[in-house]
Amino acid sequence: MKIRYVFVFALALAAACARASIPASEQAAAVEFYHAALDHYFITANPAEISDLDTGVHIGWARTGYRFAVMKGGSTYPGTTPVCRFYSFTLDTHFYSAKPAECEDVKVKFPQTWTFESSEVFRAFLVDPASGACPADTQAVYRLYNNRPDANHRYTDQLGVFVFMKGKGYIPEGDGSPTTPVAFCSPTGGDVVPTPPNGAPVCNVGANTTSPATGSSLTLNANCANGPTAFLWVGCTSTQATCTTTRSTEGTATYALYTANAAGPGAPVNVSIDWHNPTPPPPSGTIPYCSLAASTKYPSIGSQVTVTASCTPAATTFQWQQCNAGLQSCSAIASCNNSPTCTVTSSSAALLRYLVTPANSYGTGPWVETGVEWQNSAAFGGFCSQYARIKQVPIVWGNFARFNTEDYGHFSIETVLVVPLVVPSTPASYAAAGYSSLVEYNGPPALRHMTLSNTPCDFRAPDPSGVNGPLVAIQGSAVLINWNVGVPPVSLVPGSTYYFNFRNLDCGQEFCDATTSTIWPH
Repeated sequence: MKIRYVFVFALALAAACARASIPASEQAAAVEFYHAALDHYFITANPAEISDLDTGVHIGWARTGYRFAVMKGGSTYPGTTPVCRFYSFTLDTHFYSAKPAECEDVKVKFPQTWTFESSEVFRAFLVDPASGACPADTQAVYRLYNNRPDANHRYTDQLGVFVFMKGKGYIPEGDGSPTTPVAFCSPTGGDVVPTPPNGAPVCNVGANTTSPATGSSLTLNANCANGPTAFLWVGCTSTQATCTTTRSTEGTATYALYTANAAGPGAPVNVSIDWHNPTPPPPSGTIPYCSLAASTKYPSIGSQVTVTASCTPAATTFQWQQCNAGLQSCSAIASCNNSPTCTVTSSSAALLRYLVTPANSYGTGPWVETGVEWQNSAAFGGFCSQYARIKQVPIVWGNFARFNTEDYGHFSIETVLVVPLVVPSTPASYAAAGYSSLVEYNGPPALRHMTLSNTPCDFRAPDPSGVNGPLVAIQGSAVLINWNVGVPPVSLVPGSTYYFNFRNLDCGQEFCDATTSTIWPH
């Protein structure tokens, strides 16, 4: 579908639902459409385009029922920025951006794939790149990429849709939190949301207490019909059915739950919890409050790790448990009961959590937990055995390959990221080299080390022959290696297996996550 851009914008809906602080005359309504055969989404605030799509001029498109407010093209309202649009004839899809730099990058880097349509189809507000916050009287709009060769993006201001699309494998793009990055901001009050489809999750939220004390743990549980497959909590950090949080000040806090399954997003659920300062302990004593620490965070399977509880005041009894990563399945560790330490082991690689509930003569204290990620570095052999934590992420030749290290348990200073690449036995002849890269997207700039080798975890000095070291190596905060098959640079041999190896040389914090991409020779 090719939609021609016309400088006219839809204002009728915006007039009915605009916020008073942003005049309705400055707003337009962006309407969403879906093409089932292509599995593509499209938004437009252009009345002529909306009419053509509604009347079948462009066959196959139908409204999804979603729409949200945008700022009309040509608006001079303070703080707005133009949203550019591109069209790809080869992919039959559109791309929008509110970042002038990103618009220019697409023009310069992909002129053969993306045709520039307009520098301003409508206007929006920019998000704070560090915090992900939107200006007053505006709300977040999210952009999700389908991660397929027929590149398509969906734009939505609904977190329920965000959760649904992420559950389908779409990749969020934008600024702010890596969990829910924001593409741009739009006026509040202009969104229209259809009724959840039949079969979508129907949930309510329960809590272990309705009046928790500040500083204690609050556990929220989703009780749902129709089997949600994706969860997102707002106000409490979790993507599971259970979320545990705390608060240091008194007052009412509201938590929201967004769910989705294959049928679609469910209706959001909100719960308000009143936090209060704990009752002062009796003069004669108090229950124990503890912290947990493991002797190592990334032990090898089969080794032993000691988890130690430090309590004030001292506890006299301890109840230990081992749980899966989401705390959804736990079992007692009877051998550790009544001891402030617990020695644990695991025969398989997994992230496990260890909990202890302390008690003394004044009562039972709140349970605390810590995580231990068991590693099987020996399974990779060779150079990998000298590193504490190995994460392997295979890529398939020819598929667009981009992922965030956060999705693989974060990129800590102990982590080595190994990306295997198998070159086809009979590849094509490529005129242009490809490249693989890793760039920062969360945290301070970190010094990276990247190599391309025929051996995993190979960070030796480079040797272009590949005999005594990797074929090539590079260091920096953003690392990139160009390569091709059969010809320079870094001529790869058909039918062979290679490894892109990444590690942090310095980080400055617990995790320095990044995004890695592979563009194939073409």
